[in-house]
Amino acid sequence: MARFSYQREEIPMQVTAVFQCTECPTWQRVDMKDENEKDCPICGAKMRMENKELPVLRNHI
Repeated sequence: MARFSYQREEIPMQVTAVFQCTECPTWQRVDMKDENEKDCPICGAKMRMENKELPVLRNHI
């Protein structure tokens, strides 16, 4: 049986501005949410602006 050796590539992290719900774990990137909309799409609670460390994924075409 053939064995494959894969090199694990380290995924870089980047601090990104997000809207975080005050009641549930829902969050959305700032660029994916309408600035005028301040309510959570899941539970309807208010959302606040925070920073979150997210992985930077490269799109390979």
